[in-house]
Amino acid sequence: MTVSGPGGAGKTRFAVKVAHRVREERFRDYPDGVFACFSALRDPELVLPTIAQTLSRREQPEIGALETLSGQLEAKQLLLVLDNLEHLLPVAPQLSELLQACPGLTLLCTSRETLRLQRETVYPLPALSDDQGVALFCGRARTEPTTTIELLCQRLDGLPLALELAAARLTILTTQQVLERLSQRLDLLKAGRDADPRQQTLRATIQWSHDLLAPKEQQLFGRLSVFAGGCALDAAEESDPLHRPALLDARTIREYAVEQLEATGEATAVRRAHREVYAQQLAPLWQLVRNYD
Repeated sequence: MTVSGPGGAGKTRFAVKVAHRVREERFRDYPDGVFACFSALRDPELVLPTIAQTLSRREQPEIGALETLSGQLEAKQLLLVLDNLEHLLPVAPQLSELLQACPGLTLLCTSRETLRLQRETVYPLPALSDDQGVALFCGRARTEPTTTIELLCQRLDGLPLALELAAARLTILTTQQVLERLSQRLDLLKAGRDADPRQQTLRATIQWSHDLLAPKEQQLFGRLSVFAGGCALDAAEESDPLHRPALLDARTIREYAVEQLEATGEATAVRRAHREVYAQQLAPLWQLVRNYD
């Protein structure tokens, strides 16, 4: 299973809680253990050796990491959590081979992008509900709910990381001041100096995903920012020559996408195409209104 979602959605925390529940409530299904691998790797070739190290398995260089793990785990029943695989996707085929060779092995992965394996089950992690977001914010800020806090949590799209970073700012700002500054949210909301560099700010979190995109995908990402509240597939295809479906519903992510579009110098042309598409779609409605008048 792959838990997917944008940066800051809480994928790691969710996977950890699932692993704890499996260990406590379904240990009979995984008698050989529940393990988690959270190494901050950038090289896909190091994934299998790191798994072997996590499982305390002895490497056998002469036959390779995949063969070593397959031979040692083929009769085992265990759950392995693999975190942050979005930048390690080239290892996906090897993980598939490992699963085929080890029927008792279950992988619980987190990734901003799905692995696209035949046996993969994808769980898109939803944003927090309004009540959950308020509870998380108030718990981190050690304060009671207010109308301002409710509005703040809604404006932050229910992203756990954004809520936690906002709560941390209450040491120097009031809730109202944080709310008023949300137009600068990408840089305003900062974590402590000991936080993972990818999650020091909302900008860093989103940029981590953006940098993993191919150049044409980055171009598409910026162009889709013209849709303020999502769009239908046909509108996205007509407005963008790349003909790729996608949505940018979250305000925070769209804010970053707008910056990328502005940086390309094509913002005016893309917005004009967006306007023309919807003008054509609304033309029959306007004609009905004129006829009614």
